[in-house]
Amino acid sequence: DIAGATCKSLNTFTNKPPKEPIEGSRPKTHLARWNRPVKNLDSSDIAGTRSMRAPMLETTTRCLNPLTPTYKLASFKSYPIPEPKFLRNTLDWSDLEGSTTTQKKLKKQRDNITVEDIHGATAGTTPRSVMQKRSMGRLDDT
Repeated sequence: DIAGATCKSLNTFTNKPPKEPIEGSRPKTHLARWNRPVKNLDSSDIAGTRSMRAPMLETTTRCLNPLTPTYKLASFKSYPIPEPKFLRNTLDWSDLEGSTTTQKKLKKQRDNITVEDIHGATAGTTPRSVMQKRSMGRLDDT
């Protein structure tokens, strides 16, 4: 409306014609430039880490008629179970020498309680003379 009351368009400053870069106008980089790809974070060399097409989405040669479908049901063939041969009893080790325990040979135990072999150690073996002396001494004391 009023002349000079509006600002200038920004396109006058940004839409400049392209110029060729001046040599030395930008700082040099200190990073080394290698002439090979950097693969320190790349896992494409490991099998199974990249996305693949699912095998169920591949094209199939199967023909289906939706009006009259035919279904192939799972089937099996019955085979008789073979009777296993009895080769040997694997828990029987008696045929190997040294595989069984030996019975301990017990000696007859000595009889150390009875005293029949000691003269005078059994009842009624005290001589009569000793018995009479004992009985006489008792009568005198009373």
